[in-house]
Amino acid sequence: MAGAPADPALLGTPTSVLGGSWTAVLIGIWYFSNFRFGFGLKRASSLFQAPERCAFLLWVLFAIGWAMAAAARLVYNRISTTSGAAASQRKEGEAAKAHDDHEEAAAVAGDRALTMVTHTLGMSFTCLAFISGSVFKSLAPIFTTIFSMCYLSAVFPYSAVAAVTLLVGGATLSSWNTPGFNLAAVLMCMATNLSLPLRNVMIKQRTALRQSQLADAGKAGLNSVQLALDTAVDLNFGGMVIMTPLCLIFTRFSAIPTPDVAIALQLGMHRITYEIASLMVLTRIDAVMHGSLDVLKRAAMTLIALTSFKSVHPINLAGSVLAFGTLLWYKLSISKQASAGAGGRAFYVPEKWRVKVGRLLKLLLACLTTCALRMFIQQHTGKCEM
Repeated sequence: MAGAPADPALLGTPTSVLGGSWTAVLIGIWYFSNFRFGFGLKRASSLFQAPERCAFLLWVLFAIGWAMAAAARLVYNRISTTSGAAASQRKEGEAAKAHDDHEEAAAVAGDRALTMVTHTLGMSFTCLAFISGSVFKSLAPIFTTIFSMCYLSAVFPYSAVAAVTLLVGGATLSSWNTPGFNLAAVLMCMATNLSLPLRNVMIKQRTALRQSQLADAGKAGLNSVQLALDTAVDLNFGGMVIMTPLCLIFTRFSAIPTPDVAIALQLGMHRITYEIASLMVLTRIDAVMHGSLDVLKRAAMTLIALTSFKSVHPINLAGSVLAFGTLLWYKLSISKQASAGAGGRAFYVPEKWRVKVGRLLKLLLACLTTCALRMFIQQHTGKCEM
């Protein structure tokens, strides 16, 4: 209904001080591991310029991610068996999956496949953009807002939309003096701006469905650890399956040196650590807030540099302060909307347009993906031949 706030179940905002503190810890782990991954990938970017090296690196990242997430889930399940409640939660989660398989198998399978594909595209293009050149990507919160209105029937107050827009501007300013421009990298970053928000919104939709089915059955919902590990296993398995034939095609006539394999394995461990932490955060906050935190990593680096008494460009500092200030504004706007109920004017996508807008954005993503991959392969194949 127009003017109605989004379902609180889709937001997952922590209400207690303890819950908020745990979310802050998870964000810290997410940022720290992401910095380690980003710095490591940038240092090793010269080793993975060739298409066959890129394909191998991406396959290793997804394979390591699947293996570590599956191992972590197995350990967590073993530990949970010592608690009857935890074991019961796990069985209830499996029952929810069985309910999906029997009553909504086609829709659930389609959404699951779409989530895996968008995750693979987003993670792959993030890595390839690092290899191609340093290009900022800060439009994710805007696309997350649009996808949330299309797939979650979310409604946002005008102040929240204004805050997201200013946040994007602040995040852009925080990276304003980043050198280098590469059209292929720009296209890949645009594809990432579309694919990862769509992935996050689909995850929130799937999570809300599972939790509502358990609630309808009078059972307790799954916790954030279970949801994040289940999601990480699914997403990385899908990425590994998608990348396996590409890796075999590109690397069939070339051997990867052992040091490069070691570097890829190390990068894979950093990536899955920040991904699990990121997914746990996603289960606890709304998708737009999550997308905003994702693009604020550069702004956080600027403020960290300032506290370390390093020189910071005034434009970068102003952008970082603006970004974090507008993030607080967004949070206050959403909280005010939740407390006010359905009153007030707000942005929303009419129901008759939601499917059309979603399909249009998916078509744009497909076009960007095709153009970006073609340009990347042409550029780096030419470099290797030289």
